[in-house]
Amino acid sequence: MSIFVINNNGGQIFKRLPYSNHKIKDFDKYWITPLKTKIKDAAVLFNLNYFSMDAKKINKNLFRKIDRGVNIIEICIKNKDDVKFLDTIKKTFLV
Repeated sequence: MSIFVINNNGGQIFKRLPYSNHKIKDFDKYWITPLKTKIKDAAVLFNLNYFSMDAKKINKNLFRKIDRGVNIIEICIKNKDDVKFLDTIKKTFLV
């Protein structure tokens, strides 16, 4: 089993909601939640295989290298690119 973590540094979903454009004072301070936990540390804690992949180099062949067992695959991306990246993943792997 593989668990994919698309890491955009947390909380960015709130920037997509309509009220985020209303110039709310301290919006980022209260709604954007940068990830302080290291995904690799969580994998080690639970004795899981950990892989880190470059979002720009994702393709089906890369996944043949992944070990059997439980894997955590972290893909770090810029928050402004995450929706586009998810669309690419759907087109590449869910066809």
